Amino acid sequence: VMISLSGQLALDKLKITDRQDAPLLDLKHAGANLADVQPLRNIIHLNDVSLNGLAVYAALNRDGSTNFQKLGAAGATPAPEKTQKSETTPAEEKVATPLDLAIASANLADGVVQFTDHRGAKPATLTIDAISLKLQKLETLGKTPASATLGLHAADGSLAINSKLLLSAHQASADIKLQQINLAAFQPFLQQQLNGVLKSG
Repeated sequence: VMISLSGQLALDKLKITDRQDAPLLDLKHAGANLADVQPLRNIIHLNDVSLNGLAVYAALNRDGSTNFQKLGAAGATPAPEKTQKSETTPAEEKVATPLDLAIASANLADGVVQFTDHRGAKPATLTIDAISLKLQKLETLGKTPASATLGLHAADGSLAINSKLLLSAHQASADIKLQQINLAAFQPFLQQQLNGVLKSG
């Protein structure tokens, strides 16, 4: 049996909330050009992937859990553990086919992450915006490094990263630039860890 997919995929105005209608994720537009996708053979080749207006609302609760953990089915119980080891045939023991993922180019524009920490006496919130990400020639089995650039704004400053990724060899290198980051903006997140006040930096 062979299943092969190709063509264009698009998704618009995606919105996910929890059961109390608190926002978790918003997405204005997503698109992908499928060059060759064969799910039964672990092959995913994409020409272009684009995400525009992705907003993620993450929160850390007082007990250390996150708001995304609530997405699990209510009342779900883990599957019972197997007490006996089942016998396998040589065919079942064969090595799984490695993931052949290749993305010619990917682009994220106008991304936002809003993080809220509820563990302290007062909720602390940090917004990371103007997130942009560009990937070129990312491959899990290739021998040529992919290029990646990341940019964002946070705490009155900016972060820029230019990197090379070689997934097949688990190698990465990066050039990181920080500009005008206000460290005092992180003081509300250090209420439990720091017995002092971070005034500036």
